[in-house]
Amino acid sequence: MRGRDHEWRTVLGLLRAARSGRGGALLLDGETGAGKSRILAEAAAKAAGQGFAVAAGQAEELGELVPMAPLFTALGEPPPTPAETDLTLVERLRTRAEALAARRPLVVALDDLQWAGPATLTAVRTLRARLTPYPVVWLLARGTTGRSPGAERLFATLEAEGAVRLELRPLPPGAAAGLTADLLPAPPGLDLLKLAAGACGNPLLLTELVTGLREERGVRVAGGAAHLVAERLPRRLLTLVARRLDRLSGQARGVAEIAAVLGAPFSPEDVAGALGGTPAALLPALDEAMDAGLLTTGGGGLVFRHDLVRRAVLEVMPVPVRQALHHQICGPPPGRYGPAKEAASPYDPPGGGLAGEAASHEWGGTAGQADPHHQTGGLPHGRAGPAAEAAPLHPPPGAPGDGARAGEPAEGLPDGDGATPVAGLVLLSAARWDTGHLDEGLRTAREAVSRADEGTQEARSLHPRLNLASMLLDLHRLDEAETVLRTAREEVDRPENQAWAAGPAVLSARLDLARHRPADAVTAAETALAAADASGARLFTSLGAAVLGAAALRRGDPQTAAACTDTVGHTPLPDHAATHGRARCLLIAAQAAEALGNRRRAATLTCDLCSALDRLPSPLVVEPTAAAWLVRHALGAGDHHRAETVAAATDRLARDNPGHPLLLAAAAHTRGLLTGDASALTGAAAQYPDEHARASAREDLGALLARRGDRDGAVGALDDALLGYEATGAVRDAARTRRRLRRLGVRHRHWTRGRPSALGWDGLTATQRLVAHLVARGLTNRQVADQMYISVHTVAFHLRQIFRKLDIDSRVDLARLAVEEHHRPTEQG
Repeated sequence: MRGRDHEWRTVLGLLRAARSGRGGALLLDGETGAGKSRILAEAAAKAAGQGFAVAAGQAEELGELVPMAPLFTALGEPPPTPAETDLTLVERLRTRAEALAARRPLVVALDDLQWAGPATLTAVRTLRARLTPYPVVWLLARGTTGRSPGAERLFATLEAEGAVRLELRPLPPGAAAGLTADLLPAPPGLDLLKLAAGACGNPLLLTELVTGLREERGVRVAGGAAHLVAERLPRRLLTLVARRLDRLSGQARGVAEIAAVLGAPFSPEDVAGALGGTPAALLPALDEAMDAGLLTTGGGGLVFRHDLVRRAVLEVMPVPVRQALHHQICGPPPGRYGPAKEAASPYDPPGGGLAGEAASHEWGGTAGQADPHHQTGGLPHGRAGPAAEAAPLHPPPGAPGDGARAGEPAEGLPDGDGATPVAGLVLLSAARWDTGHLDEGLRTAREAVSRADEGTQEARSLHPRLNLASMLLDLHRLDEAETVLRTAREEVDRPENQAWAAGPAVLSARLDLARHRPADAVTAAETALAAADASGARLFTSLGAAVLGAAALRRGDPQTAAACTDTVGHTPLPDHAATHGRARCLLIAAQAAEALGNRRRAATLTCDLCSALDRLPSPLVVEPTAAAWLVRHALGAGDHHRAETVAAATDRLARDNPGHPLLLAAAAHTRGLLTGDASALTGAAAQYPDEHARASAREDLGALLARRGDRDGAVGALDDALLGYEATGAVRDAARTRRRLRRLGVRHRHWTRGRPSALGWDGLTATQRLVAHLVARGLTNRQVADQMYISVHTVAFHLRQIFRKLDIDSRVDLARLAVEEHHRPTEQG
């Protein structure tokens, strides 16, 4: 348990609470080999020693032959029969778990949930809610390498409900050195420590390395210390890496092998050149290698996550192939290398072999140790597109300066009609945008489109119109954005552009949301995410998740919003330049956390968004009300300094980019919130080009006037805000505004009548539909009341009407009908 003291204390705390009759849950995230399984095993053994009942199971990588198999195995229940439905299976599992927990505390430990099927994940969520009265400790582990959106949604939902979530990060150098020493007959010498640094703190890689060296007599004890004597990595480590390579497609494996030969940080163009293709065509394979946990960003490009894995990839390659690749990429070697000299291969540093290579590193780690969640100025790096390496949120050293105008040749960018000038302009436009030079970023984006239209097919294949459309949407220039998107869609709608297929759809979803059509936005975003999954390209995944999260918040469902966007900080998602999908996800996740009462989570995410606004103010325009919400949240948390920082950055952004009503309104809105200036809030409401943002400013104005005792003024502003929220489908915002009005003695009906005598779903009012949706998700009446800003008695009243109209008498029936309604085909036309 080296380096996992905090995690172990959390486990012990949950066991103590269970002995006192209180249940709890621990969610463990981590890359392959981080130690999740070890913690679960140790916790199960500890619990069993203390008299707990223990139910341990594991999801299988190749899928589940029967539904909920890990739970049935863990609880010792007979396997399901074909006649049983999911509801009856969950009920059987619940009965078994209750029987165990009624006699003594119960620990349920489930590993590798990234491979679990939807039925298992749904059952875990349902059982945890149903077993709340019992002393049940849930220990759930999920690998963060590979795609597991279902498991991520489960973890996000459980975290929002109070579960403790921990990410097993790489061991710090001291703990890694201690683990290395534990596995050796004597303290490790400097050469062994330096070699072990290539594991980058991964416990599994460290264990396989040191154990394998000992098995093959690759270490010797001299002078009271263990030293490295073998020139090659041990077979057990090579076997581990070979199995990971075998899971890749042929193209992704080729990318990994080329990357291993390249060694230092490389760009997609480097690999594409070696494979004889284009960066755009290579993108799915690069994404697959990153999803598998082999590659990550660092050092200004892409690198291996663990340097030991890079060396192992080299060693498992046949020698002739390895030499041929090196010859192709690096040119002919300076001398001849016969079989006797293979250990000192042409791509090893001076000294030859692993011993020599180990001596060239310091214990602090290598380029391959880059943090997968590395952030520049508080926000993760974005990517300009398949033809460009990871694009920082500010211009990299040596990039064209901000002083260059888009109408002039950008200094440092090559002329010509190929892809390189266009890629450079897209990068430059994103850099200018990020640093707050929005007009210059927009002009440069237009120049990239012009160059691509006049250039080669490879230049056009970078689709810079998507970049331009995203910027126009940020500035709420919706008609122009729609025109640009129409052309972009025509360009992308070709078989050779599958990597870009999600782009127009996800930006159309943003457009629908900006035009206050949340249902259409959800449909378009889901289409985009399906296209991304089909193509294997994930450039627009984070933006699609943000749209789904924003639509869920708009309709009053923060649980779904959290589930859509909580991948931030746990699963790195690539971005297309200037779409800022991650920043949008951070904002929506923070707003959802606040709505769910998780103030600590909201504060952490807000800190990430605000940490570099003085240099990188672009997060302030990811949503029309982003700046105002950040100021409001900071003031609510008592952080006046942060509120001032956001307001000052918003004011600078408006001052540096004159002529944009959205920026002027946002600056007035933040100033009004910070200083209590009613005239500034009135001005913001008049200037915003977005109806929802206008309603937000009016609500803030009404709240301010109410605090000052101006009841009539407050009621007028809040009535206007309510109309705006209702017109834009902002259910939760409208409910909050009604509550403000009730406190002033004004009551508005918060539901509309259904058909006079209609039964079934069609007979439910809008408010009853929302109550039904939240209850079907497992919320209690109190939680629904808190979500909707109404009383518990009102929730109970609506629930009785829902049961009557749907002819049911239990929440289980409601959950079943809600699922059926969700999948019911809608009428067209």
